[in-house]
Amino acid sequence: MASRVFLGNPAALTKANTEVYRELGLTLEEINVLAKMEPYTYLLKNRYGTRVFSLELSAFELAFLAGAGPDDRRRVDLALRSGYAGWPSRYMQALNNPISRPTSARYDDALVDQPRRPSEELSA
Repeated sequence: MASRVFLGNPAALTKANTEVYRELGLTLEEINVLAKMEPYTYLLKNRYGTRVFSLELSAFELAFLAGAGPDDRRRVDLALRSGYAGWPSRYMQALNNPISRPTSARYDDALVDQPRRPSEELSA
C-alpha cells in the first residue's frame, strides 16, 4: 500500500464523501477522524498503520510547498547552477512570492553539504 495523506474535511461523513474515502481505503473510524480534525492536521495511512499528525509551517515553508508547478523544475535547476548551498533561498526568490521574500534570506546557508549519491553511500 502506498502512503496517503488526507486533509481534514468537516463534510467527510456525507454519503458521497464517505463512499469516496472508502474507495481510497479508509475505514469508517478513519473517516470520522477526518471529519473532526483541526486545521493543519493530517491523517497518514500506509502499510504500517494510520497516524494523525500536525504541521505548523511558517509562511515561508507554506509558500515553498505551494509553489509546485510545471516551471518549478526549471527554477530549481537554475538555483542549483549557482551551487548546492543556499539553493532553497534562490529558488524562493525566483518565485517572486511576496510572502516568502522577507524570510528567504534565512535559508541562504541551507543545505551546505552536497548530498551523497547512492553509489557513494555504499562505498563510504
